[in-house]
Amino acid sequence: MNCREAEELFDLHVDGGLDAATSRILENHLQGCSSCRTAHDAVKAESELLRQALQADLSSAAQIARIQARVHEGIRPAALVVSIGEWVMAVLGILLGLLVLVWGSFDSTGVREAVSLSLNPRGGLLVAIPTVLVAALGVLAVIVVQPLLLRINEQE
Repeated sequence: MNCREAEELFDLHVDGGLDAATSRILENHLQGCSSCRTAHDAVKAESELLRQALQADLSSAAQIARIQARVHEGIRPAALVVSIGEWVMAVLGILLGLLVLVWGSFDSTGVREAVSLSLNPRGGLLVAIPTVLVAALGVLAVIVVQPLLLRINEQE
């Protein structure tokens, strides 16, 4: 069982809606995966707060205020879990591999020659391809890193 499959089962597991075999598989995964265990514990705590709130007598404003205070106490910022999709890592790996292959084929005089060709209006694909790859890698890095920095700043 991977983390994505486990996350889909947290609510059912907490509510007792899983069969015994699936529950055992999930529990085995939780024993070996601390990030899933933390997320599962958060779902369990949220479910317990909700259960208590639904069972409470809401006849007075004071009790409503107490419940709201408990809910706010139970809300903590989630740990920053950086999960970059497998496809992003694959794309980065392919781009980096192509970049190494293309630039690795140049010797120092070849690099000077390629740069002078790129400044020429008739500069070839030999320079255009690595340039585009480097630009794409830069854009992809900005797309991936900027949201992570924003999340970190929000938590501070």
